Amino acid sequence: MDINNIIARDFPTVTQGIIQVGIQLIFEQEWGVGKDQLARSILQLSRGSLKKFKDLMEITDPRDILMEAQAEPGDIRNLYGNN
Repeated sequence: MDINNIIARDFPTVTQGIIQVGIQLIFEQEWGVGKDQLARSILQLSRGSLKKFKDLMEITDPRDILMEAQAEPGDIRNLYGNN
């Protein structure tokens, strides 16, 4: 599923612009991991919560986020294209 569709599905309209800016920042920086996978993992773990999204965006080691997302059940990961 397209990242913009995930944002539209999961987040209230009033917060979608903030989420899109945050995701854009992920794609503009170098993380040493796949940017698409990192963005999807953050969206997956946020579950539509702006507060959780902001907390996750304070990335110190992106591998921790990827590991946490991969530990979730496959049906949840599939919703985010994060297999």
